[in-house]
Amino acid sequence: MHQEDEEKAKRLLQRESERQLWFQNEVNNRLQIPNGYLKVALLIIRWDEKIDDLAGHTEEVTHTCQISRLRAICEKRFYFECDVVELENVRDPQLDLNWYILGHIRKHDGPNNLLMIYYTGHGSKFTTENGGERLELAATRTWIPTSQTRTPIALWHEAESPLLERAEGDVLSILDCCFASSAANKSRNQEMRNYQLLAASASGRLTKGPGDKSFTKALCDSMEELLDASGEGGSFTVIELYERINTKRKTQAALVWEPLKRYNRSIRLAPLKVPTNDRKDSFQLRDPEKASLALRVSLKEDDMSRTQVETFAQELVQACSNAKVPVRKLEWIKMDIIPEVNHVSIAEIASAKRVVQKYQRRKSNAGAISPVKEVKVPATRKRTRSGAEAESPAGPSRQRTRSNASTLSPNVERSMPSPSPSAESVGDGIASSSAE
Repeated sequence: MHQEDEEKAKRLLQRESERQLWFQNEVNNRLQIPNGYLKVALLIIRWDEKIDDLAGHTEEVTHTCQISRLRAICEKRFYFECDVVELENVRDPQLDLNWYILGHIRKHDGPNNLLMIYYTGHGSKFTTENGGERLELAATRTWIPTSQTRTPIALWHEAESPLLERAEGDVLSILDCCFASSAANKSRNQEMRNYQLLAASASGRLTKGPGDKSFTKALCDSMEELLDASGEGGSFTVIELYERINTKRKTQAALVWEPLKRYNRSIRLAPLKVPTNDRKDSFQLRDPEKASLALRVSLKEDDMSRTQVETFAQELVQACSNAKVPVRKLEWIKMDIIPEVNHVSIAEIASAKRVVQKYQRRKSNAGAISPVKEVKVPATRKRTRSGAEAESPAGPSRQRTRSNASTLSPNVERSMPSPSPSAESVGDGIASSSAE
């Protein structure tokens, strides 16, 4: 059932991405706003070949060849900016990893940009003191320490922190290692940016090394296939990429995670054929934002067709123009689908409430019954025939037997004392208070 829920969530996310694309394309064209990202920059992280045991892999398709192919696809077909860095162990590899990612953010980050991080190498899972899972990156599984070098390991969550907390643009991290989903940790939910993590393996699973069945080969094949199928000026989402990869790796499925826990859109990849400097001019022509308006549209159906979305976008732009509203940008944020619920009538709610109250009173009454010796009844005051009041201790029971009654003095009436508040009356008071 959990897997079915995940698949349903991914289908809904994919459908939402389609609606967003239709709306944004139509709105942006009418407002003369460029589609897509201003810049996309990819950082490929690997270990130094001298310590990377995957570099000496015996497969026909070597580790280095697969990395080179991924870089060529991103640079020559998508026109992304790419850098390849190597982690060494002359000093602490954690420092290198932190430095490279921070440098990537500093060099390429921006509110209209996409930062991509790709790691290839070994990975392992470890559990923190509070029971959380973390991903440890490693150059090899069999390391013999020496006095001149450090152990070639680094913690992903330490280096990832600025991507979650500091970056302005969207982020796509791709991890080709074992236990890759151990990196999928929660973070703060902020602003309108997005962060998706594409993991080659589940948290407790291994993945294939370099070769024909590797994740990186499936990634490269899928990117080219989706780009070819999308046609001129086409694009595809990370969800579509993940689904295509899994058609090629059915026994070792990839997973997509949302570290920012927004679930409102999927990152879309498309070629940037116009040089960045030329695109920058079109992005900078817009006036700065001074205010924003949020509207909520209540719908009678749980989906909108492409025609409906595009017509809605056209009319919305026209309405703003007719009203002389100085619109800077219109964005499709999210279409929330209300889950199906069983509708309950007011009469059914009232009936259920009465049953609960009745049960509470019975429970209170049952709780008031206790052994005789534990019941403490306060002294009561009785009025004599002469009008004077006299105190008499109450017996251990609220009922008096015939023999008890005969022992009373002649001048005392045989009237029962006024009972103190019982458990039942207290229970009624609580129920009434709850009902109010």
